[in-house]
Amino acid sequence: MNYVTKLISAGTIASSLLLGTMVVDTNEVSAKTSAVQKPYYYYNGYTYYNGSFILDKYFVKALKYDNVKINGHKINPKAAVGVTGILTKKYDTEFLTDKKGRLGNIKMMFKPGTVKKSAFMKAHQANHIEDMHENMTGGGYILYKTNKAHYLVSFNENNYVTSMEIGVIGQ
Repeated sequence: MNYVTKLISAGTIASSLLLGTMVVDTNEVSAKTSAVQKPYYYYNGYTYYNGSFILDKYFVKALKYDNVKINGHKINPKAAVGVTGILTKKYDTEFLTDKKGRLGNIKMMFKPGTVKKSAFMKAHQANHIEDMHENMTGGGYILYKTNKAHYLVSFNENNYVTSMEIGVIGQ
């Protein structure tokens, strides 16, 4: 009987060690996988009355990596829209594609009074500002650089976000 108890104890210890090793290996694999995966953000629906999503930390980080999808559309950094292109609309968001069908610009309008300029700047402080302009009346814009594109945010004279464009510039 003593022999059987020792055998069961040894088997239990060996099983515990084996399972512990497997858990460590699984964590190492998932850590390597998540380090390679780019952050992403998907938004579907109307933007005018729901502009607060542009303050979401996941949206901000995904913008930096050009991995934001709005109403099923994602910009293509190789698009060549310039000032011309084919304009389409889904819900209240406008999309501009080039002659090859590549999406070069996403434009969202927001209800003034929804998102303050100061809150927007605080949420986006980690992203690179390329240009900034303020009008005499207090309105203006901020242009941010992403990995392969840009995004432009416009403000009114009361310092509220009025629009945001994600896209490529001058190709």
